[in-house]
Amino acid sequence: MLGKRILAGFFGTIILLKMITLAIYPQLGLTVAEKLLEHRSLATIISMAMIAITGYYIFTSLSLIDIAMVMLFTGFLISTTTAPYFAELLKTRSETFTFDLGRAWLQWLIWGTLALAVLYKAIYPYRGRWR
Repeated sequence: MLGKRILAGFFGTIILLKMITLAIYPQLGLTVAEKLLEHRSLATIISMAMIAITGYYIFTSLSLIDIAMVMLFTGFLISTTTAPYFAELLKTRSETFTFDLGRAWLQWLIWGTLALAVLYKAIYPYRGRWR
């Protein structure tokens, strides 16, 4: 499917450009993050549009269990990427992070729905047949 190949090519290109750019200009990541913070609503709208586009291709071609496994893999990959910075992140945690469900309700709704759907798909086929 051409759409999936285009999105996959976009993914590979963005990742490699990000890695090369940050290797040459390490502070550029903070500059970009600051610019995104100035336009938080626009960044959210663009992200939600990309979620809808990629979600269409993902949910029409993979099982929910396969998607969950890829997300688990991605979570571990992100964890290993941020692990060298855990000490710095923990130092700034209390200064920078306060949870506010009012600001994150949509993300919680998406994650919660996805988690419940995955649990249903993972457990339902075995209902009454546990050994």
